[in-house]
Amino acid sequence: MRKDRKSNKLPSSLILPISSISLVLGFLTTILLLFKSWESILSVGVYLLAVALCSIILGNGLKDLFLAFLFPIYPISIMGRRIYGEEGNFEAEDVEIPEVSRIFSMDDDMLGIPIVTLRDFGTKEERMNVSKIILSLFKAGEMSAREAVQSLEKLTHDPHLDVAMYASDGLTSVENTLLEKIARAREKGKVEELVESLYEYATSGLIEGEMVGILLEEAMDKASKIPDVEKRDMWVFKIKEFLKYGGR
Repeated sequence: MRKDRKSNKLPSSLILPISSISLVLGFLTTILLLFKSWESILSVGVYLLAVALCSIILGNGLKDLFLAFLFPIYPISIMGRRIYGEEGNFEAEDVEIPEVSRIFSMDDDMLGIPIVTLRDFGTKEERMNVSKIILSLFKAGEMSAREAVQSLEKLTHDPHLDVAMYASDGLTSVENTLLEKIARAREKGKVEELVESLYEYATSGLIEGEMVGILLEEAMDKASKIPDVEKRDMWVFKIKEFLKYGGR
């Protein structure tokens, strides 16, 4: 008497929902990948090869189950590998950096996008370039001294010595630029420009303690001599606010 073979075919009631979910997830992730790079095409090719091999090696039921899980998971794994590089850092090669006026905002939550992303998650070379970009933006007047110093100081603690040295040189350049602005304002005798330069240096974070008080005291004295009443009151208020709250 011949024994019936056990069928490993999945019940038809399970195949339809599993296949439907698999197809939707798989096609969505694959479509997303198609806009990224040639790796997406390779992923589809590998998947089709897996279909052929599974058809030969596995029974129909096991093949259906295996491919149902493979289809959505495989392209997702490829996408994850593209987002994180070999060292676990974000690869920003495809990030389109907008014009400077849209990169930075006075709102702290929006400051430095996407520069902050490169600073915190970029490769070693990208983090080194961030120091140059920050310095250029500061000198162009697109970033305040305080914002530049905060970003550069964070980079001085980078585990890579080259990145830390670039950032340290950047801090020195920011300070030299501020001192030059103060010297030029004194030489030209421009009171408001001098007040602004003194205030910017005092609140930059480059100096602390008694020196901050000395610079702000001089700025307050000069501010009281600004002819324009509105500008005079504005600077006096800003200086008093910083002395009271320390820039918080």
